[in-house]
Amino acid sequence: MELTELLKKYVVIQSLYDKGILTADIVPVFETLTAVIGSGELFPVIKMHYIDGLTMEVIAEKLGYETRTIYRRQKLELAELKSIINGDWLN
Repeated sequence: MELTELLKKYVVIQSLYDKGILTADIVPVFETLTAVIGSGELFPVIKMHYIDGLTMEVIAEKLGYETRTIYRRQKLELAELKSIINGDWLN
């Protein structure tokens, strides 16, 4: 499952995880994802958008940036998160 698809379906996947019916191949990725973005310290835009369900406009207002800047930050955060999930940062 693609990372952005996993993030978009985070709430549904969380529910399946809580019920213990999440497929075995998704569990480690989901657990890593939750551990990394759960606090919101490392990836605030991703957490606010995908987990908290805020729009980019609301996030921009909360963080004091232009919406365009938030979209750029999201793109960078997604790339960094993907490298962590894939283990690329270890190389």
